[in-house]
Amino acid sequence: MSESHFVWPQIGKETTDAVLQQLMESISIYDRSGVIERLEDKLANHMDARYAVLTNSGTSAIHASYIAAGFSMGDEVIVPNYTFFATVSPIYQTGAVPVFVDCDDHGGIDPELVERRIGPKTKAIVVTHMWGIPAQIYRLRELADKYDLILIEDISHAFGATASGKAIGSVGDITVQSLQAQKPLTGGEGGVLYTNNPEFYYRTIAAAHYNKRCKNEIPEDHSLYQYALTGFGLKWRIHPLAAAICEQQLDSFSLFMAGRERVARFMVDELSQLNGLSPIIPRKNDTSSWYSLVVKVNPEEIDGNS
Repeated sequence: MSESHFVWPQIGKETTDAVLQQLMESISIYDRSGVIERLEDKLANHMDARYAVLTNSGTSAIHASYIAAGFSMGDEVIVPNYTFFATVSPIYQTGAVPVFVDCDDHGGIDPELVERRIGPKTKAIVVTHMWGIPAQIYRLRELADKYDLILIEDISHAFGATASGKAIGSVGDITVQSLQAQKPLTGGEGGVLYTNNPEFYYRTIAAAHYNKRCKNEIPEDHSLYQYALTGFGLKWRIHPLAAAICEQQLDSFSLFMAGRERVARFMVDELSQLNGLSPIIPRKNDTSSWYSLVVKVNPEEIDGNS
């Protein structure tokens, strides 16, 4: 039995129509309104988060998360040694130092090794859900709570995945994702930061936005309000056309995920029948977004295939 190839990303007439409609409406949005407001509300609802902030890239969202978390000179941040470099590189912009920890067989940072590296200067733990497969997020949550650390999730590969029935990205204190073209949820380019913490939210919009949005959303009696006009001197707003693409993709996301699941499961079943090949699949009670399908190879066994 053959299985049709599932092309990604799925760009069709609905996407084109959404972009054209946004072109006629606005190509620059200075505050939280229009497609920005709609998409942030939909994403926050999907993640059961109080706040969602759109940015122009996943790297910007990650950088904003480190500013929101208050990283500063002398802090140490535990990070996976197997991840995209941009998970780690913005840490250097804050003066903090990354502490690298090895990963387990599912691609996620190993909690047992994490605990060994926690010290008096440790500020946070960063976890990337590699390949779309959930890391051991509940064990990492326990460690963060035990040692009073901030837990940051990078779900760029894993939007749509679940751990014990709960959406990946809903356990950390701050969650970030990329909306780059090949990600499970795409805007072509873009990023998102999620949090339930209002202080993290105010710092995020002060870092990623300025003027109108900060004036509208940071309380006037808050210490950050004095910086509302300029923010922190940066601007990481998403382009409205990217937001329009992402909104349409999000509206069709369950259909897209069904297609990815169908093809991935077919490939896993077929590859599992070959000697020496072991597809890496989620742990029991977890589901993957199938950002990629990684296969472990045992060279000693693979010669037995016909």
